[in-house]
Amino acid sequence: MDLMSLIVNNEDPMEIIILRNFETTSTVMGFHVYRSKWQPVIGQVLKTRMEPMNEVDKYAVAVLDDKENNVVGHLPKGQSGKYAKTIFYFLRSDPLNSCFVKVTGKAINMGDDKGMRIPCLLEFSGNGESIQHFKKIALYIVLFLRIKTI
Repeated sequence: MDLMSLIVNNEDPMEIIILRNFETTSTVMGFHVYRSKWQPVIGQVLKTRMEPMNEVDKYAVAVLDDKENNVVGHLPKGQSGKYAKTIFYFLRSDPLNSCFVKVTGKAINMGDDKGMRIPCLLEFSGNGESIQHFKKIALYIVLFLRIKTI
């Protein structure tokens, strides 16, 4: 049966999925713990994965090195604890959703007792509906954090 026949007969020929992107700045936390395993390079792109079995945070999102997929840090929880949790749920909601980390700077310590971190750009990709929903929530969290720190 061809595509036109499916449409005429009110049959759904296939679900078309449009992938969209969203970017935001962030950091890779915990560099002080992982620096013996990983030396970040500006422009380097790393994968992420959910860590539901993480003993410290069941919503943790790990950042993986680009060679052996070893954990080299985590995405920040944020002041309200919802930043990484939102990313965790975004990744879990659809197998097409992804988050990549692009290193944008050298290790820094902000003096806030959270250790060393690596500045980065988070690159999200997913189906259009997931991205639009995630984008609204992520922008709200970022705005909330900025207002809270002023």
